[in-house]
Amino acid sequence: MNEAQALTLEAENTPHTPLPWIAESNGTYWTIQAADVDFGQIGDTCASSAAEPEYGRSMALGQANAEFIARACNAHDELLSACLGVKAMLEGMGQSIPAMLDNAIIIGQGGTVPLADEGHGLDGEVA
Repeated sequence: MNEAQALTLEAENTPHTPLPWIAESNGTYWTIQAADVDFGQIGDTCASSAAEPEYGRSMALGQANAEFIARACNAHDELLSACLGVKAMLEGMGQSIPAMLDNAIIIGQGGTVPLADEGHGLDGEVA
């Protein structure tokens, strides 16, 4: 096994920082922090640079992004569990599984799906 393969294997087997995550301002920009102080900062939203308004960056945008990331990550396990439960219920009733539900489960489990062609897709884009 070469070094690149070892790093890939390590990344695949390393769990993410424990939840919950929180959004916090450090006065300059917004960060996403682990509630467990032993883990510290997970990331930041650097769209909050008040010194660069020409790029549409603001503290409000940084806050909105940091809070969205924290909420989405904190809800991940429950949402995936709910999707799996609905899928099992539909299968038990002999119903077909909507593609959006299957796609949400695939993405929630770390897989990928093709981007939606129109409307609101799971990629978050609006056509």
